[in-house]
Amino acid sequence: MLPGNAQFIEVGTALETMSYWYPWQVTCLGLGQVWQGDNADG
Repeated sequence: MLPGNAQFIEVGTALETMSYWYPWQVTCLGLGQVWQGDNADG
């Protein structure tokens, strides 16, 4: 029971880190595209 629980916690921590990092990465890429789009539109 303990090994499975520890593994679950490890996966949960990884998912939690992803949940913070992924939106940040998407936001940076999104802003970059918006800025490039604005520059292209003039």
